[in-house]
Amino acid sequence: MINFYRKIRNLPAGKAGKMADDNRPLKPAWPAGRYMRYALGEIVLVVIGILIALSVNNYNQSRIDKKDEGAYLEGIRADLKKQIMDFEEMTTYNGQRIAIVNRLLDDEVRQGGFKGNDSTLVMFNKIISVSAPTEIKTSFTELLSSGDLNLIRNESLKNDIVRFYQDLEEMVRRSNSNITNVYQNHLILLLTSRTIVSNESDYSDHSGNLKNDIRSRNYPEHVREAAFDKLEDPHLELELINALNLRALIEVLQKDRSEIIIENAQELIEHIESELRNIHHIEF
Repeated sequence: MINFYRKIRNLPAGKAGKMADDNRPLKPAWPAGRYMRYALGEIVLVVIGILIALSVNNYNQSRIDKKDEGAYLEGIRADLKKQIMDFEEMTTYNGQRIAIVNRLLDDEVRQGGFKGNDSTLVMFNKIISVSAPTEIKTSFTELLSSGDLNLIRNESLKNDIVRFYQDLEEMVRRSNSNITNVYQNHLILLLTSRTIVSNESDYSDHSGNLKNDIRSRNYPEHVREAAFDKLEDPHLELELINALNLRALIEVLQKDRSEIIIENAQELIEHIESELRNIHHIEF
């Protein structure tokens, strides 16, 4: 044994060192610190990849939202233009009815009462019809029903749009309430009892979209006399004067409200066009 150790001691340095190395514990190929750095690098790359994907997705969604916003605003703008045209026709219709009532009342004052004649019957025929305002809000209704109202990023514009359609709805509700509660429930019977409803009556709406299919007839003279008698009856004169004034009042209120809506719609169109021009680069 002693001789064996002596041989090892006398070995060349290289071989002795090799044997010594063979008896040492092996070092790990990847130290713990290098594993940690590798793992952290992997995590950072994954996070960066996720952030890039989210950024691309957000960009794409923002582009889609901007396109949808522009489409909704253009649709609302188109509806507003139609609403203005509709109400401009209505104000003309209102003005014509107000003028007819004023002429009937002026004639009553000038003649000392209503006089039965064909001209008077024609004027009564023209005021027995009434036109109700309508809401044109297809794009706004779609915007609300789809839950996309917040696509309109300009808070001031969004509030103006919502407020306009709230005012429009209230205007239409009040006008239709007057038509139902005042005209249909009280005035129409008073007015139709003083005339002969004929094809000279104006049954069209303010845009003239309804067809009058009543044929002309020559009614017996006593029918005309009955209408004239009611017109000229002094006991019914006050009732008829009040009915005509109420008939005119319905048209005046409707005309005033329509003009306010027209003005507000024009201002809203300007606001929308400014947004489309500045944000969506759409020219008009």
